[in-house]
Amino acid sequence: MKINHIASLVNFILISLIVLLGLQFQTQVGYAETNATSDNAKAQKQDNAQAQNQTETKPQPRLLVVPLDNRPANTYYPKKVGQAGGVEVILPPQNLINHQTASDTLDQLSAWILENSDDVDGFIISADMLTDGGLVDSRTSKQTTDGALQQLQIIKALKEKYPTKPLYVYDTIQRLAPTVLKDGNLEKYNLIRDWAITYDEVKNLNKISQTTKLIQLETKIGSNLIDEYKQIRARNNTINATLIDWTKQGYIDYLVLGQDDANQTGLHREEHENLIQKINSSNIQHKVSVFDGADEVDVILVSRFLSTLKNYQTSFKIHYLGVSGTEWISPFDHYTLQTNIAKHVIAAGGIIASPSQQANIEVYVNTPNTLAKNNDAMQNLLSTNIEKNDEATVSINDEVSQAVAEIKRQIANGKHVVFIDVEKVNQANQAYGDAIINDIGITNLLSYSAFNTAGNAIGTAIGHANSRFLYLEKGPQTPDIDERAAKGHIEFLLNSISSDHIYRNKVAPKTEWYVRYIGGNAWDIGPMKKSVLFFTNEQFNKEFDLLHAKVKGSKVLLSKKTGSTAEIENFSIQKIDMPWNRLFEIEFDFGVNLKDRNEK
Repeated sequence: MKINHIASLVNFILISLIVLLGLQFQTQVGYAETNATSDNAKAQKQDNAQAQNQTETKPQPRLLVVPLDNRPANTYYPKKVGQAGGVEVILPPQNLINHQTASDTLDQLSAWILENSDDVDGFIISADMLTDGGLVDSRTSKQTTDGALQQLQIIKALKEKYPTKPLYVYDTIQRLAPTVLKDGNLEKYNLIRDWAITYDEVKNLNKISQTTKLIQLETKIGSNLIDEYKQIRARNNTINATLIDWTKQGYIDYLVLGQDDANQTGLHREEHENLIQKINSSNIQHKVSVFDGADEVDVILVSRFLSTLKNYQTSFKIHYLGVSGTEWISPFDHYTLQTNIAKHVIAAGGIIASPSQQANIEVYVNTPNTLAKNNDAMQNLLSTNIEKNDEATVSINDEVSQAVAEIKRQIANGKHVVFIDVEKVNQANQAYGDAIINDIGITNLLSYSAFNTAGNAIGTAIGHANSRFLYLEKGPQTPDIDERAAKGHIEFLLNSISSDHIYRNKVAPKTEWYVRYIGGNAWDIGPMKKSVLFFTNEQFNKEFDLLHAKVKGSKVLLSKKTGSTAEIENFSIQKIDMPWNRLFEIEFDFGVNLKDRNEK
C-alpha cells in the first residue's frame, strides 16, 4: 500500500510539472491565446501593409472566399494556395466562420460579403456556411429549408450586382453519419452510418438478407433520431437541387457538389444519381462538378479562378504506384479513384493527358498494393491512434526505391512533379514521406498531399499544383510579388509534409499517449489544451531540426519568365495549434526567409 501510494504521488507530481511547464510555455514562448492573438494581429497588419504596397505597384487579383468552416483546410489552405498563385485571398473574420457560430451571425456574414464585394475580383462561396454556419451544423436540424434558402439569396444578389465577376459556389452532398467531436459520438456515428448503408441495400437494392440487421439497427437507434436524420437529408438535398437550378439560370458560374464521406451504397447514392440526372437534363455538365470530397473544394476553386484568369488549361498525367485507379474505389468514396482524380482536375480548370501525350504536370499517386487493402478504414479516419507502419513499409524497399528514382529523373529533366498519397486514410506512407524529405526534397515537388481521405488529398495537391504552375508559367508580375508567391508555395509544402506525414506518423501517436496518460480526451482536449500543445511542440521540434537541415539552402524558382531564383535562408514554426480542440486536426504555420535572389 505504501509503495502504491508513493508511486501515485510521483505520477501526480510529474503530471503537474508537465502541465505547469505547458502553462509557462504558453506565457513565455507565445502559445498563450492573448500573445498569439497579438502576434497574429501584428503579422496580419504587416501582411496587409505589404499587400497594399504591392497592390499600389501592380494590383494582385483579390478573391473573396467564404469557406466551409474555420479548419485549416478551409482557411489556411486556400489562403496559402492563393498566395502561391499570386492571388490575395480575403476571408471573413473568425467570429463569423467559427464552427460554433450562432444563427444570428449568418446575416452578419452576408453583410460582410456585400461590404467587401466591390474590392474583389471574384467569389468562392460555401453554401453550408451561408445556410448553417458551416459543415457541422449543416448536418443538424437547427436550420429549416425555408430559412436556408433565404440565406442563399446573397448569391443571386452578388451576381446581379457583379455580372462579370466569377462566382463559384459549392455545397456538400450530406455524408452518411453525424459529426464526431467527442468520444461519445462514435457509437452514434457508426450506428447511423451503418443504418444508412443497410437501408439503401434492403429498400433500394433488394438485399433481403440484410433485413434482420436493418431491424436491429432501427431498434437500437430509435425512430425519432432516424426521422430527424431523414428530414435533415431531405432539406440538404433540396438545397443541392436549388443550386443546380440557379446555375442553369446563370446566377452561379461554376458549381461543385462535394460528396462528403460516403460509401458505394447508402442513402446518398439515390440522391447523388438524381442530382446527376438533373444536371444532365439541364445541359449544364460543363458548369457543374460532382466528386468525392469536401474539405478540398476551396483550394480547387482557387485554382479554377486562376485558370479562368490566365485562360489556360493545365494538363496532368497520372502515374499509379500500386493498384490502378481504374480498379480501386478508395474508402469513403463513391467513384473509382481514376474518375475522382479526373473530376478534381476538371473542376480545378485542368485536363487529363493520355499516357502517350506530353503533360504540363506529372502526378504520382501512391495507392495500396492490393485492391483488398484498407477497405475497412473507418477506425483509421476516426482515430488518432495511427497504426504503426511495419518494417516492410518503412524500409526503402525496391518499389519505393524505383518510384523515388523515377520522380528524381523527372525533376532532373525539368518536369513539374506532384506526389499524392492515398494508400491509407488520414495517414501518409512513412517510407515515401521520409524519402521525400531525405532524398527527393520536398521543395523540389510542385505539391504533396496525404490529407485525410483520397478526395481531400487529390483536391489539395491538384489545386495547389495548378495554382503554382500557372503563376510560374503565366503570372510573374513584380519582384516583390514573385517572392511573396514563392514564400507562400514553400510554406504550404512545409505545412503539408509536416501535418500529413511528420505529425500523423511520428508525433500524433505520442501525443495521443500523453493525452490518455493525463486522463484527457483526444476528441476534446479543451481543458488540457495548453499542456497538450506544449507536449506536441516538444515532439515536433525533435523532427523539425532534420526537416530544417534538409530544406535550408534549397533553390526556389521565383519567375520562369525572368529565370530568377532565391535560396531558402531559414524557416521557423510560427504557430502550432489544434483549432477544434481535438487531435484530429493540426495547424502549422511556417515563416520562410529567402536570400541571394539571382536574376538571370
